[in-house]
Amino acid sequence: MRVRIDEMENEQKTDVLIAGAGPAGLAAAIWCHDLGIDFRIFEKAQRPGGQLAIIHNRIANYPGFIADNGEVVLKKFLTHAESLQIEIEPSIGIASVDGISRIATLSTGDTVRFRFLVMATGVSRRRLGVPGESEFLGKGILLSGKKEALNAAGKRVVVVGGGDAACENALILAEHADSVTLLVRSERLRARGEFTEEIAKRENIVVNYATRVKEFGGDGILEWIQLDGKDNSGVRLQTDFAIVRIGVEPNSAVRGCEAKKDSAGYLEVDCHGRTSCDWLFAIGDVANPVSPTISTAAGTASSAIKAISLEIRDAFAS
Repeated sequence: MRVRIDEMENEQKTDVLIAGAGPAGLAAAIWCHDLGIDFRIFEKAQRPGGQLAIIHNRIANYPGFIADNGEVVLKKFLTHAESLQIEIEPSIGIASVDGISRIATLSTGDTVRFRFLVMATGVSRRRLGVPGESEFLGKGILLSGKKEALNAAGKRVVVVGGGDAACENALILAEHADSVTLLVRSERLRARGEFTEEIAKRENIVVNYATRVKEFGGDGILEWIQLDGKDNSGVRLQTDFAIVRIGVEPNSAVRGCEAKKDSAGYLEVDCHGRTSCDWLFAIGDVANPVSPTISTAAGTASSAIKAISLEIRDAFAS
């Protein structure tokens, strides 16, 4: 990390401010280091990694190596960053941005003047927002089907969602659980054929269509789910575990940032990752709803930082 401080104004300055230290942010920091660009990288969470930290399945589509899970990939990224003495500043987010003066106010209250802001803030799992969802998280509502599959042995499990993630978790849990019930809001599963075909073969998986969750309940631990739907309105489904997989939403909201977004809230970018604000770039999942992958994160990071490097070079030359 290279940071410049204006001693006369006692103001922190840097050329590139990177928000987020998942695979996209880490790749951007590595490229900044390689190209000799002043930068700082912040991570809102207590530890870096983004989605990598919660991927418990095997990763076999990133060129160069196969990993048992996201933690293995994260360690490789962090080892690379540490070898370059890149300092990641944890538990710090971007609270607001003044695009005219190009000053970012951090969650700590500090301010940093920048040339370019690179949003690598990724996505978060979408929540149902119903009573009991927060209360029973970790107390019956599972964080990961893969990681906690053995705990579901001989138990009743409910999976909420109808996409790839929901169906994949249902199949994983069905290997050990006595029964798995899929609650799908629509009239069909949206998952890939390889998942839906396998689900149809499993005798211990039941799919309830046109069904919504109204509430999670129990005495200290999850015991039941209140349903709503055309065929099961008012039904209280008894269960031992549940997992919610209803998609993700981009972490694109920053006070003071008026960059264009699509209907789902993803930042719209050009081929270099530039948004409608000429000082703002977006890389990785926060700008890529179609291909939220590690490869995309690394590739968009390199494109953005290379474009920024050329602009900085041209500014110095003029």
